Amino acid sequence: MIFRSIDLPNFGYSDKHAQLDTYIQQKVTIDPDYRMPAIIICPGGGYEFISNRESEPMAISFAAQGYQAFVLNYSIINNDSTEELLPYPLLELGYTVKYIREHADEWNIDPNKIVLLGCSAGGHLSALYNGVWQQEWLAEKLQTTTESLKPNATILCYALVSFDTVTIHPALAEAVKKITTNEEYRHVDQLVGEQTSPTFIWHTSADATTPVENAWVYASQLAKHKIPFETHVFHKGRHGLSLADKTTAKLQTADYIDPHVANWFPLCITFLDETL
Repeated sequence: MIFRSIDLPNFGYSDKHAQLDTYIQQKVTIDPDYRMPAIIICPGGGYEFISNRESEPMAISFAAQGYQAFVLNYSIINNDSTEELLPYPLLELGYTVKYIREHADEWNIDPNKIVLLGCSAGGHLSALYNGVWQQEWLAEKLQTTTESLKPNATILCYALVSFDTVTIHPALAEAVKKITTNEEYRHVDQLVGEQTSPTFIWHTSADATTPVENAWVYASQLAKHKIPFETHVFHKGRHGLSLADKTTAKLQTADYIDPHVANWFPLCITFLDETL
């Protein structure tokens, strides 16, 4: 397996480059024509940090299921900047999709099987991208075609899709403005349309950080636009469970381990097998 950290272009938000971590497997199948699907993982962290519990463990799990895996360490809030954070992570995600397609032959990837996965804030980013990837401004900024930016499926793990579903404490209001004041970016469920890729959603009904309403509003828009989707809401479980097993348990505490919620992963693999 090839582990590399690749600096992405700096689009101007801060001096720090976003990074793409690669988990690229050697070709082992005897079928000379077989190409592997790829998954781009956008961890959570509230746009304030990149959660390592939703990074490498997730990548390794998908690699074990036959995916070339990538973790996007996208730009996060820079308190020294007077600009809003978005759309800079959006540009970084678009560049990543394009970059992987450009290296599909080298990395033995099927360019028609590129999947996005986002957790929490990374889910917001993935859902946002799922709604705008076809817009001409993005292709122009990245100097490419809209087709090269297309995701073939999207996975949303306890994702924030509507800012209206969360209670923002007055003391945090200014910090939230540093992410975006763009109403479309704050309500990405409204960006669902015919361009939106098939989507797998999972959430827990007990999530006190990103309420389960986020799953409902996004799923309802997918249904409205007849986009293939699957939604699973588990009856218990806190926010940020990742794989919900001991490999991603924060401080190895029991509230991050839930065998029932962990079923999301094989369900997701089946969805992708039947969709891609």
